[in-house]
Amino acid sequence: MSLVILLETLRMPQSRYGVEPSGWGDLPRDLLRAASLQAQDVPALRRVTVPYRNGAVDLHGALIAAPATERRAQGVTFDAKASRRLGLRLLA
Repeated sequence: MSLVILLETLRMPQSRYGVEPSGWGDLPRDLLRAASLQAQDVPALRRVTVPYRNGAVDLHGALIAAPATERRAQGVTFDAKASRRLGLRLLA
């Protein structure tokens, strides 16, 4: 499963129905446990699952920041909140 598909799967209930990550946040972890699925960038998903479920980070931003953090590089975003919470450089 690509990260794009996973993110869109999670975005719809949040944006359309107002479902909070605390009620939906176990899905990334559960998908990682499914024997019939293979996810893209499993280490990044594992690192962000708990903070996402707790509502500390937005999954999209956290998955953007994860590879940059791992490589000690500067990640970038257009999201001001993500730039503050995740240490990403804000593109204006």
